[in-house]
Amino acid sequence: MIPPLLEFLNIKMNKNLFDHLSKNLTENYGDYLACFLDTLKIASSFMIQALSSSFNLVYIISLMVITPVIFFHVLRDLPLIIEKANNLIPIPYREKVADYFSRVDFIISNYLKGQINVCIVMMIFYSIGLSILGLNHPIIIGILSGALTFIPYIGALLYSTIGFLSAVTQFHEWFESMAVLLLFLTGQLIDSNILGPLLIGKKVHIHPAVIVIGITICASYFGFIGILLFIPIVAVFSVSMDLAIDRYRKSEFYKKG
Repeated sequence: MIPPLLEFLNIKMNKNLFDHLSKNLTENYGDYLACFLDTLKIASSFMIQALSSSFNLVYIISLMVITPVIFFHVLRDLPLIIEKANNLIPIPYREKVADYFSRVDFIISNYLKGQINVCIVMMIFYSIGLSILGLNHPIIIGILSGALTFIPYIGALLYSTIGFLSAVTQFHEWFESMAVLLLFLTGQLIDSNILGPLLIGKKVHIHPAVIVIGITICASYFGFIGILLFIPIVAVFSVSMDLAIDRYRKSEFYKKG
């Protein structure tokens, strides 16, 4: 096929060179074919990864757009949704179901209120502390750190890393950078040992050990989503256990053995 094509294009080629190339191609066609297939495999893998990344990006963007819209419609029609759901519950059990979900709602709402108060206190603490240490943009970093306090474990790791890297790029001595890191560690201790029990533990009526175990289990089984949703899960579990214990104490087996 090649000689007629070269002749058609009016390209002159040395016959000996063409014979050499033909012989080389005949002898090593297997290696060339393997190299071509490897190149094709790499290209196809690259294309698949590129398409997968594009689909993931589109999914994240669509999720960011759709989620607020869904929340808006759910919150707007929440009384109607509750009423319709309540009508589906058998009449003899409506009072018990309503009491169950009111307890769950009490725990979740008080946890969210307490956690917001903790975030505000930590915003003020980090902003003042970083200002004293002389870090650039202390208010912005302080507000970001306080807001990330809402996410257990991961939030603390994120804002500590951001603050420490900001200190490393600004200060020439390691002492100032370590002082910034020590400030974040102190804030985490204050959050977990003082603010958490005072602003969250007493309002939620859940033992701190149960919260820690709940976070660990939810993170192990559900990952990052489990960390975000651990309080509703712990609330449902806690209320269910309270009702089960209450029913057990009212049973004939508990009273008479």
